[in-house]
Amino acid sequence: MLKMEQVPVDSYTIPLSQAEILQEGSDVTLVAWGTQIHVLREVANMAQEKLGVSCEVIDLRTILPWDTETVCKTFSFVSSLWK
Repeated sequence: MLKMEQVPVDSYTIPLSQAEILQEGSDVTLVAWGTQIHVLREVANMAQEKLGVSCEVIDLRTILPWDTETVCKTFSFVSSLWK
């Protein structure tokens, strides 16, 4: 399946080791980078529609170094809901 997205026309930079939260969620956190982001977005939508599970989707953007702070914050938030 081919995906079409907006592509920046002007020059841009991606900050190293700064993840981007693409979708807010409260039940589980899905983390990926690169082309797997498209897969996780589809999984997140299916989980919401079929199971009622709210998924947060995080794009690491870079894996070395990776943004441990953002990922740990969201894991702390999601896991605190189950305590």
